[in-house]
Amino acid sequence: MTKVVFLNRRFVPEDRATVSVFDRGLLYGDGLFETVRINQGKFFRLAAHIRRLFDGARALRIKIPMTRAEMEIYAREVALTNRIREGFSRIVLTRGEGFLGFSPRGAGSVQVAICARERPVSVRRREVWRLRLHPRPITPLPFKSLSYLPHVLAKLEAERAGYDDALLFDARGRVIEATASNVFLLKGGGLVTPPLSSGCLPGITRAELIKLARREGWRVAEKEIRAADCRRAEGIFVTNSLLEIVPCALEGKPNPSVVAALDELEALYAYHRTMQSR
Repeated sequence: MTKVVFLNRRFVPEDRATVSVFDRGLLYGDGLFETVRINQGKFFRLAAHIRRLFDGARALRIKIPMTRAEMEIYAREVALTNRIREGFSRIVLTRGEGFLGFSPRGAGSVQVAICARERPVSVRRREVWRLRLHPRPITPLPFKSLSYLPHVLAKLEAERAGYDDALLFDARGRVIEATASNVFLLKGGGLVTPPLSSGCLPGITRAELIKLARREGWRVAEKEIRAADCRRAEGIFVTNSLLEIVPCALEGKPNPSVVAALDELEALYAYHRTMQSR
């Protein structure tokens, strides 16, 4: 079956969906994206992802040519047409075609594309990820920009060094996030994660896990984390919408009891996601 994508208020076959080579998203990463989990044919927190996309667009002064409700309808229609049961939806927004140069003045029509795919085997995580500390500080953005080159480079360098991912820091040595995930420490029977003021992405999975953990009686602290905290913690894990909860080891092997505790937390989250998907 030929899959379709939504592109600027039209549903077109994937192999016919094109954008200009002068599109600012292609030239400068001038745009945003969201990745939404689809579980048993239902979306998990689609409205929250779209709200974050609109918040980012407002920060970039990009006027999206549709309402949030319309975007949600289009995303659901693409997934339904493509018969996606277990997978993800990707929503991409660019400022559109423009003149060569960084200034957005004179940019053309804003481009909106939505696709939906089955969850590929390549993203199904291994049991425990090996993390390393990225050697250079980064300056994060509080939204999912198409310009993720520092994160791509950090991931590339980590993989070339034999690791699965990297922890990213700011110029003051504070942990921000992993390359595509939020970071949590297991410490003293509770959870610790960097606050949003650190510049970390306001992750949908992060927010859901904090609410769920507190409801289940876990202590959750949002506070500054440094490399030494990561090394002293009983455990470490990362979260994102596609992989959800991934146990990790920082330059060593995790305690088996910690992995078991995270397995319990992961099972709680999977049940929560299934019950809350719409």
